[in-house]
Amino acid sequence: MKKYFPFILFFSLGYSLSFTAQSILPAINFDRLPSSESFAPSNYHFFNPFNFNPAMAGIEEKQQLNFGWNRQVNNSASLSYEQPIATINSAIGLHYEYNVRSYGEMHRYGLAYNYGFRWKKNTQLRIGMQFSQVNIKVEQYSFLPLEGNEWYSFPSVDFGLAFQHKQLRLGVSIQNLMPEEFPIFNEENGNYLNKIDTKRTLNLSAANTFQLSKNLNWSVAFLLRFYSHDVIDDFAYNYFYPYYYSYKSNNQQHDFSSYISFRKKCTIGATYRTQFDPVWIGFVGVKLKEKLDLKFSFNLKKEDNAPRFWEALVQYQF
Repeated sequence: MKKYFPFILFFSLGYSLSFTAQSILPAINFDRLPSSESFAPSNYHFFNPFNFNPAMAGIEEKQQLNFGWNRQVNNSASLSYEQPIATINSAIGLHYEYNVRSYGEMHRYGLAYNYGFRWKKNTQLRIGMQFSQVNIKVEQYSFLPLEGNEWYSFPSVDFGLAFQHKQLRLGVSIQNLMPEEFPIFNEENGNYLNKIDTKRTLNLSAANTFQLSKNLNWSVAFLLRFYSHDVIDDFAYNYFYPYYYSYKSNNQQHDFSSYISFRKKCTIGATYRTQFDPVWIGFVGVKLKEKLDLKFSFNLKKEDNAPRFWEALVQYQF
């Protein structure tokens, strides 16, 4: 029974997370432009690279449960479980994500598998795939040209590569390899509305940890994301009538992250992001117990076009 406990815990938490989020999340404010949602911190690539790359699942070679909660204009949460299989140098990953956006809500359920080609004890190349089911439900007054309070579902596939040498990790992944995006065509203005988070994205990442002393480690990471579209058709709503607008957007995101870890118990660092307007994101972490870590992330400067946000990440290694 103990062998299957992590799987039972994952599905139980996923069900509870979905039920709780739908019960306590506030109503969507349509007076706020949904474009501000693009500033969400999402530092999970640093502490939980499996969030962006299926080949990173189980790379710690430990059973690991990750829970993340993001609070900005709206809410999002993620839950993932990583299970290495040492006998065949493979790993599986389970991933669940819940998002509330201006159009409604989205659920994503993913199952990942990767295989590692190992040359030495600390050197390997992993190849991974993730198969997801995406469920989207729009609100009655959503800006998307879909029927309100209806569910729309489609499958999605992610692909990833990860190279590991000691503490160095290099990764490349393609999210939403198939399909490229969830197409929604607006007959009124002849445009596609691509605000749903299902666009094909190319991710390049690198991370390394340097041991400065016996009790002090310094870690750095870099993430570069390429989006497939650089024209965003968006929607705004006022008290009298809805209207559409289009604008040119930067289709790249650069993250430069660094943190200091003392005795592997306390961490402090920051990320500099160049997507849209540059923003500094600070984060702190503490090891509550030997296997339990708690981390917080938040924007360091609050502006009108970058509202206050924070996110929390809990990691437990079995």
